Formats: sequence, structure tokens, C-alpha cells
Amino acid sequence: MRLLLAFLLVLAGFRAEAQMVDGYVVTNTRDTLRGKLNPGTPAQRTVRIAFKADGADEAIRFEPFQIVGFAFDGTGEFYESKYFRLDPLDDDAYAVFMRRDNEGLVRVYQFWNVFVDRGYFQTFLQRGDQNIKEVDYTRFRQQMAEFFDDNAELSARIKAGEFKKKDLVKLVLEYNAWKLRGK
Repeated sequence: MRLLLAFLLVLAGFRAEAQMVDGYVVTNTRDTLRGKLNPGTPAQRTVRIAFKADGADEAIRFEPFQIVGFAFDGTGEFYESKYFRLDPLDDDAYAVFMRRDNEGLVRVYQFWNVFVDRGYFQTFLQRGDQNIKEVDYTRFRQQMAEFFDDNAELSARIKAGEFKKKDLVKLVLEYNAWKLRGK
């Protein structure tokens, strides 16, 4: 029995090692550490990431705000530490990792919400260092027109229905390009 248990533990260790992929973490001092990450499931990536630095014997588990974030090589996915509020009017917030979908003044984040019976993705926007704001797809046009109201032309195009829910990143990139031109 002990031999079987030892074999299963060794097998589990090999399996965990096999799941590790190349990537990096960004520390809170903005250093980049290269190594291997265990991507796990979307739910697992929300709350922790296992990282094994190049040349290290053991993996370290990081939780949100122990690091700035992490990324998997070749995917373009960067996960960033953020605070998530179940109720926007409540002061209680949870530290989580959210996938950042773009660079720029306004950024789009995807979050796998596991604080409910079944997990689902939620989308958030963040302008600069302001608090993140959940995208409400039931009132997408109205919310986006208000969010980007400092660009009257873009806001009018949103109200006219030029941008659909699937165009969110395109919309944000257009807004960010407008801001870069000094508007």
C-alpha cells in the first residue's frame, strides 16, 4: 500500500511538472523573473499561480498582490493583480488575477468569476489608475457612450450602434489611439 502511495505521489509530481509552461512573473519591485508556470484552470489562475524560476528546484505559489502579474510565453496573455468587488457599493474587495487584453490608457480585463455557483467570464474596463468598472452588456451602448464621452464623435458612433459587444477591444484601441494623438 505504501509503495502504491509513493508511486502515485511521484507520478503526480511528474504530471505537475509536465503541465508547466514557459513564462514569467513580474515582482512588486518590477523585476521580471523567467521560468515555468502551471497554467491550471481559469478558476485556479484567478487566485494563484505556481511558478518555478529557471534553475530552481521547487515551485512557489503566488497569490494576487504578492506579484504584479504573470504571463505565458507565446500566448500574449498577461494576468494582473486587481481588486474585485462582488457588490460595487460594498467596500469588501477580493484580490484576484485578471487577464489584461490590451495596453494603453484604457485597458480591458477578463475575469473568471468563481464566487458564484458556476464560473463565468466578466469583462472590466480601467482608465489609468481609476477603479475597474464592470462592462454591463445589457446596456452596452449607453454605458460605453458614457464611459468614452470625452470623445464626442466616438460616443455618437457608439450610440448609433456602430460598435457591438464583440467590438469592445476594437473600441478601446480606437479610443486609446485618439488619446495618444493628444485629444
